[in-house]
Amino acid sequence: MAALKPLLPPPPPGAGGPFALSDEGALRSLVASAGLTPQSIEDVDVTWQFENLDTALAAMLAAGPSILAIQTSGRDRVRATLEQAIAPFRPSDSRYRLENRFRYLLATRD
Repeated sequence: MAALKPLLPPPPPGAGGPFALSDEGALRSLVASAGLTPQSIEDVDVTWQFENLDTALAAMLAAGPSILAIQTSGRDRVRATLEQAIAPFRPSDSRYRLENRFRYLLATRD
């Protein structure tokens, strides 16, 4: 996401950006404003493994932020940016391994 930021259009005024809901308070507040009761927040570690550069880029170029960046900055520029950004995550073979952490919230409707 950090690599794509310069290729994306500016966010709407007052928008918190793609990681705004990483803050537990903001996430709980959003869920509560939808009439739900937040129960628990968990983080989960997820490893993305790709056999080669083409497979990694195909997956990443299909993601929503990449699509928006393509619309704004062009496919070739986004592809080159992503290729450079994931280069450090290529061990000695041709595979790519990216460690990610995602946060989710469980909520109930009263």
